[in-house]
Amino acid sequence: MKRKTIIFIVIFALLFPLAGCRKEPEQKYMKYSDSFFDTFNTLTQVVAFTKSKEEFDRYYESIHARFQELHKLYDIYNNYERFYIVDGKVIHHLIDPKTLMPGEYYHAVSVVAQDSGVADFMSTTLFLMPFEESLALAESIEGVEALWVMRDGTIRATEGMKKIMKSKGATNSGNQ
Repeated sequence: MKRKTIIFIVIFALLFPLAGCRKEPEQKYMKYSDSFFDTFNTLTQVVAFTKSKEEFDRYYESIHARFQELHKLYDIYNNYERFYIVDGKVIHHLIDPKTLMPGEYYHAVSVVAQDSGVADFMSTTLFLMPFEESLALAESIEGVEALWVMRDGTIRATEGMKKIMKSKGATNSGNQ
């Protein structure tokens, strides 16, 4: 009996200090999502796995703010989004005030500016002007950078836009 008592006391003495030492439960990642519709006329959904709703909210606000920043910088006009065909000719919605016909200088014009209204106005205006005039106007306005996709597919850009672009056509096709 003494032996059993001694074994019991030894086991108890060894296990007793461990009784209050529970491992802290790990914080598991949870899936959170939210969405916004106020940029690029597109529903944007943000889905993330984070350890807390507060952490997700911080990421979400950061992402949303960045999208809003990008949204106000960029506008593009092109001749292939809104058009119809008459006698085999593409007719689009940007009318040249000189000819009263759709502008035919470019396939597209993209503008980056601090204000989306300026970018919208400038992309339309530049689309309807011959290149040299269009370039001169874009370069004369501080904070406006532009890129033109010419009728033959080549790309032209203001010096500031060239600095913004990561790739000058990506195919190394000799575009200016």
